Amino acid sequence: MKKYIIGAFIGSCLMFSIQAAADSWTGKEVQGTFPVYVNGKELDVPAVVIDGNSFLPVRKISESVNYNVNFDDKKKVVRLDNIYSRLTLEELQINLKQSEKTITSRKGNIGLWKLEIEKGNLTEEAKQTKLQRIGMEEELIRTMESNKESIIQTIMEKQNETQQ
Repeated sequence: MKKYIIGAFIGSCLMFSIQAAADSWTGKEVQGTFPVYVNGKELDVPAVVIDGNSFLPVRKISESVNYNVNFDDKKKVVRLDNIYSRLTLEELQINLKQSEKTITSRKGNIGLWKLEIEKGNLTEEAKQTKLQRIGMEEELIRTMESNKESIIQTIMEKQNETQQ
């Protein structure tokens, strides 16, 4: 479901803004910029406001939700494709198992680091280093869980295709 909402959102942004923007951006000034967050993580490219319309960085948003972005120069079309859609059902299941295994392992690491901190045998510098590593690992786990959800969604779609 998340995939369809994101796809519809990006598609509508492209459909309504690119054609109009190509003709109307000449001589226009950016009225403002604002950060864009996807799954709680800020993108390094901001959205811009021109004439009261928001324009989002399609490539950065798409790639952050596991979509490839391709531009067909002949047709002047932007295509967004789920990166997992080209894999077979078997390959997807292998990726899912590996993803689950890696997430479990990383969560175990975080648990061990938290125990080390709780014991209180670390210097303040070592404690801060562990806390930073925990933060980075938690962010990575969130990304991996999002990828896992994309894999599950693609598996379900492929299973539905084979049943039809």
